[in-house]
Amino acid sequence: MESPEEFWQRCCDALDPPAGERGYTVRQIGYTPEMVDLILGLIIAGQKRGTFSLPEALERAGTAPIEGDYIILTRNDGTAACLVVVDACDVVPFDRIGPPELEIEGPGARDPAVWREIHERWWKPIVEGWGRTFSPSEPVLVQRFRLLKVAADAD
Repeated sequence: MESPEEFWQRCCDALDPPAGERGYTVRQIGYTPEMVDLILGLIIAGQKRGTFSLPEALERAGTAPIEGDYIILTRNDGTAACLVVVDACDVVPFDRIGPPELEIEGPGARDPAVWREIHERWWKPIVEGWGRTFSPSEPVLVQRFRLLKVAADAD
């Protein structure tokens, strides 16, 4: 298993054009070890081609993505699993997330009602921790990405 830094060095030579000076962000998607494993499996299988985040959470963490960003997604232990590139970022109100946005989601969460239930359950306590009430119009960052490379031990 490779560290994100080792994986990035291997990826740089394979990218066209080479991306050595561009840099990358390291990120883990999911709130529990089981969810991280499930999501990585869906991304590597090509079934999940994006993710959804609270913009404020990413801004607080200093990891707000923009189009063209390279992101190394990691496993629970911090080792690299895969490299994605962000193709598009759009902010959509929580209650307006629908089929066009959910086509990038994993198969089990493409139904808007299911997606809302899953995400409100996770995001509501976060927003409340910031001292406000979760709102149906809460901004959501829809991030479309493309899988570029899978770590040798993850495929």
